[in-house]
Amino acid sequence: MLYNEFCQYLQSLENTSSRNKMTEILIDFFQKINIEDVKYAISLLKGQLHNNWESQNEINLAGKMALTAMSSICSYSKEKLEIMQKEIGDIGDLAEQVLKKKIQKTLFSITSKGVQLQEVYDTLIKISNMSGGGSNKNKIEELTALYSKMTPLESKFLTKFVVRTYRLGFQDATILDALAILYLGDKKKKEVIERAYNFRPDLVYIIETLMKGEDVEKIKPSLFIPIRMMLAQRLESSKQILENHNGKTICEFKYDGVRLQIHKKGKRIEMYSRGLEEITHQFPEIKKAVLDIPIDNLIIEGEVCAVNDIDEIQKFQVTARRKRKHDIDRLIDEIPVKIFLFDILYCDDEIFIDKPFTLRREKLEEIIKENNILRLANSYIIQNVDDLQNLFFKAVEENTEGLMCKKLDSKYSAGTRGSDWIKLKASYQSQLQDSIDVVCIGALKGSGKRTGKYASIVVGTYNKITGKYESLSKVGSGFADSVLNEMNIKFKILNKKPDNVVAGWTPDFWFLPEYVMEIIGDEFTLSPSYSCAKDTFEKGRGISLRFPRFKKWRDDKNIIDATTTQEIIEMYKLSNINNGGKKNE
Repeated sequence: MLYNEFCQYLQSLENTSSRNKMTEILIDFFQKINIEDVKYAISLLKGQLHNNWESQNEINLAGKMALTAMSSICSYSKEKLEIMQKEIGDIGDLAEQVLKKKIQKTLFSITSKGVQLQEVYDTLIKISNMSGGGSNKNKIEELTALYSKMTPLESKFLTKFVVRTYRLGFQDATILDALAILYLGDKKKKEVIERAYNFRPDLVYIIETLMKGEDVEKIKPSLFIPIRMMLAQRLESSKQILENHNGKTICEFKYDGVRLQIHKKGKRIEMYSRGLEEITHQFPEIKKAVLDIPIDNLIIEGEVCAVNDIDEIQKFQVTARRKRKHDIDRLIDEIPVKIFLFDILYCDDEIFIDKPFTLRREKLEEIIKENNILRLANSYIIQNVDDLQNLFFKAVEENTEGLMCKKLDSKYSAGTRGSDWIKLKASYQSQLQDSIDVVCIGALKGSGKRTGKYASIVVGTYNKITGKYESLSKVGSGFADSVLNEMNIKFKILNKKPDNVVAGWTPDFWFLPEYVMEIIGDEFTLSPSYSCAKDTFEKGRGISLRFPRFKKWRDDKNIIDATTTQEIIEMYKLSNINNGGKKNE
């Protein structure tokens, strides 16, 4: 496929906020693409060259490097382009505008065949692998060469890719919708493709399987391709949990650490985060301990927690300090860790995902010999409310977040959040009985002591039905000075609201949704200023969180793993029942 034709689809996607329209555009796109181009197309469609778990370099050029490349083939100096960017905002839109003049001067340099998708992909791979002295100069030269062959529209989306400001407004779920309609004839059959995707979250592999006419239901978990992790619902009542689990539940301590999925084949071991990134290097002592498990082929899951010199579990912030690429040997001594294992998904070529949890737990206990590093999550069978509540308090006393309650016969529902797993945890510092994970979508400008910094961060929830992020609150307290300083360089500022964001008002800055923070607050209320679940309870009002406070960054979470709008609706209902009526602003 020609890159120009591909960019026409990107433009159509950028121009709509309707998920149904996006699905129609993607259906048409997948009908046109040939199987040889799928790998290149998916990478350039999603804005990343590699899958999360592939330890390869991603491209992320500074905007000034892109401006340097542009200036060499258009009539504007780099300094002039910098001024123009401040006026236009988006650097991709700038590229489209200024490189129109390049076309008039260098039309002869564009071949009649045009630029192919593969050429663009291969060049971006080449740029991403450049390092060392002189690499910036070489990157600019490669980018300039691409610009010289491209139309303004192509230059626009190439620029957005290399500086990572893609905002096409859809997630993988929309692509799965399109594939279900195109290849299975009905969007309602999406769950067939979704199950395959949760086992093997590689869109290229799934699309190629469908194009070949092969059965996606035969796609099974594979070693060293992370399975999308099962998620839990949240409830505040022990009684509700037991009712959901037919009067009997298995309770494990809910550890506040870094979740790991560990894959082992002989002496090869890789460990993946909740966001499916390969992070084996961060925990070499765990890798060494797993080597001693007498099973050749294995996939297990657990939570890594830092411990002190008397084996007490430390706060998440301490564990998070281990998430570095350098000084690992020093950190092993400074911040010792243990992993609390709680599930097994694959063992000696036998898939355990669809087996009941009781059997999975028995298998885990059979193969794991506990030591100073490997531990089994504390587990108890509970059948009454008093015992559940007492165990909850015990879990909190031992520095955990609370309890994870699991239905005895539950399967491992990869990539989904359901009532088979329910978390029971509480914050005694607020009326809100649980912390929530929200996506940063914008900010207000600081003044006074916060001059030159952000006064507050606008946050939102993920609506899993629409695929958009809906504003919930603005967070201005709980930030240490170091966090405030860090935020000045953390976020990518956009010149307009991203298409995948819904908000009731306009902040001083819009951000590219890419960071998740954990917050606590006092209570939910209905407000005309926020869009979370708008019109669900009252026309013109959405759910808002009062007095939110920053707790910590959740770098282990993808933005689609943030607390959903649907969860907030259920939490609001519960708080409304507990407080005897609605609370409005």
